[in-house]
Amino acid sequence: MPVQPQNGEITVGPRGSAEPPHDDAVPALIPTARPIVISESPFLSPVDDPLLLRTSTRGQALGDLAVLLLALVTLELAVGSVVRSFTGVASGTALPPPEQLRDWLVPIVSVRALVVVGVIVIILRARRQSARTIGLGAPERGLDILIGIGAMLAAYALIYLWVGLSLFLWPDWLQGMGKNAERLADLLPALNPLAYVELALVVGVYEEVLFRGFIMPRLRRVMGSWMAAVVVSTLLFVVLHVGDQERAALIPVAILSLLFSATTIWRRSLVPGIVGHFLFDLSQFIGIQFLRGGTP
Repeated sequence: MPVQPQNGEITVGPRGSAEPPHDDAVPALIPTARPIVISESPFLSPVDDPLLLRTSTRGQALGDLAVLLLALVTLELAVGSVVRSFTGVASGTALPPPEQLRDWLVPIVSVRALVVVGVIVIILRARRQSARTIGLGAPERGLDILIGIGAMLAAYALIYLWVGLSLFLWPDWLQGMGKNAERLADLLPALNPLAYVELALVVGVYEEVLFRGFIMPRLRRVMGSWMAAVVVSTLLFVVLHVGDQERAALIPVAILSLLFSATTIWRRSLVPGIVGHFLFDLSQFIGIQFLRGGTP
């Protein structure tokens, strides 16, 4: 006799017999469990995570990086040419010493920030990508701000730990850090406290958008690994600071990059990195100003 399932459909056995249906006669109406998709992120991000850039191919991500690199090289050549012409330094030689660049620091940083952010916005619009693909616009900003403060404190803790360890392994390393502080003091102009806040905010936003927001996710898309993307973007971040930092200070620079990269991947947001970067730079500016007299 026919078999009457609970859903009301009639299913007969083989060749019209009244036997119960075999397995191959069971209708494909039974709901099946959806497969579990494991995220590519080491921090168990959602499948629709915008930082994974699933709408871009590897070739497109590589092309975006190439366009940005071309813009950066062109920008640095133009800035260097302008600075040399106004300071009287011969073309093709190194930039003037830090004390001669002091009045140029804020304009150079401002131009870099405007051009880099502008190029990134153009690329995002051309790819029809939202701000979330660079870690902006994510929810839970309050928690991200607290995490950014914690990242800044963790950065100082790791840097002081590195300093203490280096004193035993490389005694001359502390002298290099002292020279770096003097170099930054010569480079940093005497500004009022509000201007230091603005400068630290511009640097924090521009460098985090550039390295952790734009470069790192696209490197991950090209190389298929967050770890590789963090390593390469950190190397690029360190190279950017070679011109204005002593070699002894490059390890702390790398520590900052690794911490801010980790918070960006964990939170899928640039807010912790921006907050931590801003507070770290601001504390450095205030410390330098205090050491050289306390008032502009």
